[in-house]
Amino acid sequence: MSYYGYAGKILRVDLTSRKSSTEPLDLNMAEKYIGGCGIAERMLCDMLSPGIEPLSAENPIIISAGPLIGTGVPGAAKIEMHTKSVASAAKNETKYYVPRSCGGTRYFGLMMKRAGYDHIVITGKSAKPAYLKIIDEDVEVCDAADLWDKKDIYETTDQLTGRYKGSGIIAIGKAGENLIPYSIGWIDKQSHIGRNGGAAVMGSKNLKAIIVLGTGKINVWDRENLKIMASGFVREAMNSRFFQMQRAMTSRRTPIQHQDTYYPANISSDTLVGRSGCHNCIFACKPTHVIKDGEFAGGILGSSFHYTLFGEWIGINDYRNAMRLVEVCDRAGIDFRTIIGMLRFLSGIYERGIITEGDIDGLVLKRGNTKAFLELTDKIINRDGIGDVMANGWFALADRFGIDPDRDEDGYQIIKGTSTFFDARTSSLSPVTFAEIVNTKPGAELHPVTIMPDQPIERIQEWCRGIAMSPEDIDRVFSKDSFNTGRLTKHVEDAESVYWAMGTCVTWSSGIPQIYSLRTLAELYTTVTGIKVTAEELKRKGERIWNLGKLLNTREGINRNDDKLPGLWAEAMAESRLKDYFGQPVTQDDFEATLDDYYDEHGWDISQGVPTRSKLIELGLEDLTGML
Repeated sequence: MSYYGYAGKILRVDLTSRKSSTEPLDLNMAEKYIGGCGIAERMLCDMLSPGIEPLSAENPIIISAGPLIGTGVPGAAKIEMHTKSVASAAKNETKYYVPRSCGGTRYFGLMMKRAGYDHIVITGKSAKPAYLKIIDEDVEVCDAADLWDKKDIYETTDQLTGRYKGSGIIAIGKAGENLIPYSIGWIDKQSHIGRNGGAAVMGSKNLKAIIVLGTGKINVWDRENLKIMASGFVREAMNSRFFQMQRAMTSRRTPIQHQDTYYPANISSDTLVGRSGCHNCIFACKPTHVIKDGEFAGGILGSSFHYTLFGEWIGINDYRNAMRLVEVCDRAGIDFRTIIGMLRFLSGIYERGIITEGDIDGLVLKRGNTKAFLELTDKIINRDGIGDVMANGWFALADRFGIDPDRDEDGYQIIKGTSTFFDARTSSLSPVTFAEIVNTKPGAELHPVTIMPDQPIERIQEWCRGIAMSPEDIDRVFSKDSFNTGRLTKHVEDAESVYWAMGTCVTWSSGIPQIYSLRTLAELYTTVTGIKVTAEELKRKGERIWNLGKLLNTREGINRNDDKLPGLWAEAMAESRLKDYFGQPVTQDDFEATLDDYYDEHGWDISQGVPTRSKLIELGLEDLTGML
């Protein structure tokens, strides 16, 4: 059988027996679910038994690379990781969600496809620390005794890269080894993956890293036409506002600006020593910064510099100290958003006299005390003392001190046990923030054009037509000078499912101009795979994929009761401080109505917030109705 775009095989690895096998990719399944997250979630419907413990050997990990990855399509380098989350979604009951997690790749996605695999399915548990080596058809579970508990993510990646030149690598650090629910893995030492527990699941399997190196060729149905199309997209992207902004930031004299002030004063991008990007992408959006002087001179920051801006939240006024805190988190593979939220919360209640040094292992946890923050972060990573409590997540921390950080004035907004990105005290309830609440990956925002404030309605409608919303959809979602957040969110979810399944980055689709509309992706998909499809058909496939993800979570007990505002957002709403996209106060009735509209637009049961039997049948998922 000939495959175009698709590599053509699924690799299955059992870490317990250290054996592997391959099977051909079912093209009928590929046509129905596109690939990437679509096929992975369909496989999970059969593989993932409801109620299994996330850290058990039975919890599978699926790594997926979509059909456009490695074919020459600009910006197609995003892979996905699927596994059951380690973080509990509720405080007083045990239920875990099944999120999708994605990350950009410099090498991994390309090497995975060249090695011949669209999906890597990992099951079981190694008896001792190991890494998975995949070089074309040579698949081996290798000893990782020299890496486990000895090498951080940077060091692990560098060491394995030295052994396997040109390989793609996913690695975990000490946080993943210690099974911390909010640990993260790194892809190619430039992108995070598995924020919702993927790294902890790797740790539970004694899997330190996955390396892949491929020498094969990826077939394209019409390569000449693809070359013409790709060059046109690159020209369009180079004229985009985002590209121009990226180029400006490479200037050695361009300051890093935060709101109306510089953080800290007079700091320029002299810390920037390089940029990298994903395979075949002109947006070099992965900067590398180095601490040039001071106590932490020589420190390397591989994640985005804007994370250091969160240092303001805990009183760190020296950018070098903030960079060091981010670096420690990155090397250990732990979510910085969660760490910064916990440090903010504990330092706040410490300064208010609610807790003392005795409660936090003798630390003087005042805001701005970088030394204490670094010590506490190290305790979390190593599960030492109070750090062991904090390592178990927000619910454990709340129980320890009898204070709900989701509602405390120094707390952090939490959705289904996961730290969110936006703060209701400084942002609105827009499709972006609303998506964090209802997303199958809690705390993950979507990327509609409405992330940019003050966009004219006509421009937002133009973007919506680009994601194949019909005239009837537009009329139902939009009024003369506003839109319905709940209904719009549903359509963005359908579209983003397509982007993820294809392997394309939303940078190419979420802004204005919209370089990759669904119509464009339909043409690209047809050109690459030879499978003819329209934009409307792609959107329908995206809807099918989103329903698969929702169905997996429904089977785990996630429903409308879990789709609720974080406590701090609810308090802001009660004080009329929570606004919608248009600046109008949001009431509880408004929020419930938005949920009603969101579920209704999906065609789901409004009272429960879950798919219905009739909806699944409509989408061709009648064989999965038993999951309800």
